[in-house]
Amino acid sequence: MKHLAWTLLFAIVASFAVPVMAAEGKVAVMDLNTIITESEAGKAAGAQLEVLIQAKQALVDEKGEAILKLQDEIEKAALRDGKEDASKQEELQRLVEEYEMLVAESEAEIQAQAEAMRNQILSEISEVIRLIAARDNYSLILDISTVHFYSQAIDITGDVISEYNSLRN
Repeated sequence: MKHLAWTLLFAIVASFAVPVMAAEGKVAVMDLNTIITESEAGKAAGAQLEVLIQAKQALVDEKGEAILKLQDEIEKAALRDGKEDASKQEELQRLVEEYEMLVAESEAEIQAQAEAMRNQILSEISEVIRLIAARDNYSLILDISTVHFYSQAIDITGDVISEYNSLRN
């Protein structure tokens, strides 16, 4: 009789354990930064940003050269005449202020463009992750930056990059 009671108790406990084990689901990790930098969209965004940076740097360099040229003129005139030209000093001050403003505006524009591109890519990657999760029955997909340890067997970074690239084409 005790044996039957234990068997019955075991059967009841086991019947509750099966749904719990089935609900565990699949877990995967992915490296979001790698997906951003190695995907075609990420590389294209990086190239666009580099073009913007170079264009802004050229403008800043041009303004900086104008400042250096004017400083040189002021120094030569001071050596030659023994006095400083107030109008040239004012012009130099104006150029320096313009330079500082140009640098700040350029940095802000580059930062805003980078953020907009990153947000667009993150939005697209989120959709790809949802598709992969639904297709492959993942219950949870985490970014590796939040995980202390994982097996390479559950890393789907390459799959996300491939799927993202194929969906964009």
